[in-house]
Amino acid sequence: MASQTTMLADLINPQVLADFLNVKLIDKITLSPFADIDYTLTNRPGDTLTLPQWDYIGSAQDVPEGALIESVKLSQQTRTVTVKKIAKAVSLTDEAILSAYNKPLDEAVDQLAISLADKVDNDLFAAMRALTPVEGVDPSAEGYDWVLDAQVAMGENFDEETYLIISPKQRGAIIKASDFVYIQSGSVKITGYLGEIFGMKIVVSNRVADGEAFILKRGGLSLIMKRDVMVEPDRDVLHKITHITADQHYVGYVKDAKKAFYLKKAGA
Repeated sequence: MASQTTMLADLINPQVLADFLNVKLIDKITLSPFADIDYTLTNRPGDTLTLPQWDYIGSAQDVPEGALIESVKLSQQTRTVTVKKIAKAVSLTDEAILSAYNKPLDEAVDQLAISLADKVDNDLFAAMRALTPVEGVDPSAEGYDWVLDAQVAMGENFDEETYLIISPKQRGAIIKASDFVYIQSGSVKITGYLGEIFGMKIVVSNRVADGEAFILKRGGLSLIMKRDVMVEPDRDVLHKITHITADQHYVGYVKDAKKAFYLKKAGA
């Protein structure tokens, strides 16, 4: 008769945990709705990538009847980046793992996903901060007129769903704005979604500092996964403790400079 005893190895299955974390990680990344998730480099050799970024050709110009339409070249910038590794570990005693009441293993896996996603989000925000700020827009200005200034400066295309990501400090001024429209839910599920102003959906994020803001459209960012999340357990038999590590190799960058904009007061 087979044993019905639940063994430690039954509870800590690295492949099961890794599969679960792969799904949970993307769900936890705040900016994932705006990023193209790319797995094409999975299991390919090499850790240095040359990434393209298309430049905007500029606004159209008035052309008199019969006049020549000047042609411009499409151009792109390239940058070389190195795939990075992020990792986190937790340690659990046997007594904790076998506790059916507290479910510490579930909590550990959930927090590992949050920890990795938190770092990915920080890197994506850092990539956007490397952009040249939109000229003539000061998010630290009183009121909310700067939102419209930003929209005008970027040549807003209203056919695309657009999000304005602001700091908690800016939240009050936006909500009080006469042009603000509260909407309970949106097509993109993202933490802090408040409503709309001037046709842009408003998101509040603690990662946005006072005096800055970001405008994002879908596909503005890219997240290249070098491999799936790897989960490895390690056993300390003398103390009856299991250490669980989770790591991810990836690159996060601005893929399309026409869909990601950094707003910051000049000289700040």
